Amino acid sequence: MKKYVEIEPVARVEGHGEIFLEFDGDNLKNVNFSITEGPRFFEVLVRGKYFRHVPSIVTRICAICTVSHKLASIKAIESALKVEVSEQTELFRELIHLGSILESHYLHTYFLALPDFLGMPNAIALYKDHPEEVNRALKLKSLGNDIQELIGGRPIHPEKPVIGGFTQLPSRRQLVELRDHLKENAHHTVEAYRLFASLAYPDEMEMEAPYSALVPSGSGEFGFMGDTIALNERRYPLEEYRKVIREEIIPWSTAKISRTENDSGVMVGSLSRLNIMKGFRHPHVLEAKDIHFPFPSTNILHNNLAQAFECVYAWDRAIEIIDEILSTGIKDERPVKVEPGESHGIGSLEVPRGTLYHEYWIDDEGKITNANIITPTAINNLVIDTDMKELGRKLADRGLSREEIRSKMELIARAYDPCISCATHMVKIREI
Repeated sequence: MKKYVEIEPVARVEGHGEIFLEFDGDNLKNVNFSITEGPRFFEVLVRGKYFRHVPSIVTRICAICTVSHKLASIKAIESALKVEVSEQTELFRELIHLGSILESHYLHTYFLALPDFLGMPNAIALYKDHPEEVNRALKLKSLGNDIQELIGGRPIHPEKPVIGGFTQLPSRRQLVELRDHLKENAHHTVEAYRLFASLAYPDEMEMEAPYSALVPSGSGEFGFMGDTIALNERRYPLEEYRKVIREEIIPWSTAKISRTENDSGVMVGSLSRLNIMKGFRHPHVLEAKDIHFPFPSTNILHNNLAQAFECVYAWDRAIEIIDEILSTGIKDERPVKVEPGESHGIGSLEVPRGTLYHEYWIDDEGKITNANIITPTAINNLVIDTDMKELGRKLADRGLSREEIRSKMELIARAYDPCISCATHMVKIREI
């Protein structure tokens, strides 16, 4: 008689997801990772909307990735309408994006992932035994929010970034205060990385899918902004992103899956970025000889460590940007004038969970006629499902209990840091 174990929904991820295990006796026959969020149809909602209104609509897709969607949308529309912005605008956009990276990564690493590694059910229990670590995480995450609020006007759904520039820029005094706060707390980012480098990452969590990320053309530097798509060793111009990401609808999930041209899944995110960059190492990590640095890596659990590493980079890069703006002086710039016209454009950037794509078609009146938005979780969806199938069979063959298998499955799901929406739920097991 077949038995089923249903893990519903997965806790400590951003949104509603389920893991479904099918057993035939003691043999694990199938595993499915299912996203059960209701479809939200943002691609349809923006049709017929004037192009200037779209970035403020799509930023509501998610309150965690709010800056990510706004910037990707702005970049896509500017690409379509051939808008060129100033170097200062690019720096301020990168700065607010770094704030988003920091806020999201510290939320995930400390409050969603770390309890697993320390054998605790949640962050509340974590605080009882490790208050200093939780307080550090809250301080670092808060400063990520401060960056977004200063540059964007508020910590979520920012309104100051617009097509062509910004409606308002911070003052020199505000930037100096922010820079000083970042410098005062920079050592905490290295200590956070040190903590995650000290954790045990089981070798059984190996990932074989190809990895992808945006990279700056002709540059080996690390970063979250790029104009070339990397798929392992291959490179594609942004306009050919559909060769790297081909979406499909599946029956067991409300989210689509993504395949490459050869039908394999593809992974995006912090681990993919470090693998693409061949283990790019930040000076602070190089100086700390005792800190473990395993990149490049195929262990999906190292995505947690990769996020902690990216925070070290993002923190120092934010300080560099502020110093650069202060050294040249803040120019009183207004958004570039934009004229509508029939056009098509693609915008993309590396967001906390991987590569985000926005694509729009605009008519001669400036209204959106079609849109395509691909999120990192939709890209990773197939790889998560595949990893769970392979690992589940290995664990079942080793005779692990269903509780142990469940724990490992959730460990994988959380390592990918899926952003399904913005909710967490308790985990229940039901046997039929």
